[in-house]
Amino acid sequence: SLCDIAILVIDIMHGLEPQTIESINMLRARKTPFIVALNKVDRLYGWKDQNGAAIREALEKQDDNVINEFETRTKQVITQLMEQRLNAKLYYENDDFRRVVSLVPTSAHTGEGIPDLLYLLVEL
Repeated sequence: SLCDIAILVIDIMHGLEPQTIESINMLRARKTPFIVALNKVDRLYGWKDQNGAAIREALEKQDDNVINEFETRTKQVITQLMEQRLNAKLYYENDDFRRVVSLVPTSAHTGEGIPDLLYLLVEL
């Protein structure tokens, strides 16, 4: 087995890239469960850093235009994952972790969403 669980990192600004699709196919072939770190939320235009905060706390502090861009880009990634025959939802909207891939918005730079990612890893 490749590993027990994997974290697939997807850039929220660019969506699925060829190497991401290749990684998905490898994980799928090995039947490895994975979650998606939807990274670089701090790059959304107008994002106000909330260093190390849980993602929902960070989103509450954002202006409407930032939240709209977040929602639009998240929907684009979900659509791209659907094109790869994967159902996906934001982890806090996911009620079926076995069948639906969880997306955890994160910023590796500011640490936002990292507590959420660690929590989800422990819960799975």
